[in-house]
Amino acid sequence: MNHNAGRSRRLARMALTAAATLGTILSLNTAVAGADQPDADRYLGVWNYDQPDTSTGTNIAVIQMPGAQFKVPQIGTMTFSRDDGGGVVGRSDQGCTWHFAVGATGLDLTSKTQYCFNKVIGSGYSIDTWHVEIRGDKETETIHATSYNNGGSYPFILEKGTRTKAVTGSVGNTNKLFAGTWIFDPSDPATRLNILQPSGVAKTGSITFSAGDDGVLQARTSDGCQWRLAAAGNTAELAPATQKCGSQTMSFWAIASDGHHEFVVMSGIDPQGNPYLLTVGTLTRS
Repeated sequence: MNHNAGRSRRLARMALTAAATLGTILSLNTAVAGADQPDADRYLGVWNYDQPDTSTGTNIAVIQMPGAQFKVPQIGTMTFSRDDGGGVVGRSDQGCTWHFAVGATGLDLTSKTQYCFNKVIGSGYSIDTWHVEIRGDKETETIHATSYNNGGSYPFILEKGTRTKAVTGSVGNTNKLFAGTWIFDPSDPATRLNILQPSGVAKTGSITFSAGDDGVLQARTSDGCQWRLAAAGNTAELAPATQKCGSQTMSFWAIASDGHHEFVVMSGIDPQGNPYLLTVGTLTRS
């Protein structure tokens, strides 16, 4: 027997075993390191605010005004996408953009000085705290901000924000939430419920939604105008973003429905050429 050859084969086997062991260790270390890295992908996509609930405070923001609290239901969508810097950028349906860092427990703003002038509501606000967490297709969030309005600055707090990923559910389920005729609820000037700003006029009338199989809603208002909205999950929004009917213009319209009640935010120009904004609108199915 050639002892040198046998020794060479033994050394080769030992080298292969060592290499395999080292490879396993490196693979395990890579897996552990990967597990420690925050996963941005699960945040990406379009997220709808769930139906606001005044009894629990879910999706009800509070603005502390002089001598009173103004409660504002939160509806609409947020689209999360990758930021060039490795974080996540959030774009709201009302035209604001926010930058988040991905942490071990969720998303947090990359700075406490982010500001946006919201063209829909005609005022600006800065957010110092916005924390987002994801569990599957459900999202929770808290927001602490400052609202700038009429020359003043006021605390804005959303303690119990919840959203659902917009792709959840079928077009048929979405259609059931909206199809039919809806009546604006009685107005309340004290809470600005169904009160148009800045005129202070009550918002009245009805809306009839006809749903198609493509996620598009046709909305016919009681003044005879027809509008087109794109719907997914519990939320419908004006599509395209600006639409006209005669001498009036609708520039923003978001609706959240649970099949029985709807929350609405809308803005535009009325037939007399005056701008209007409805921040707290509600309807009930007829």
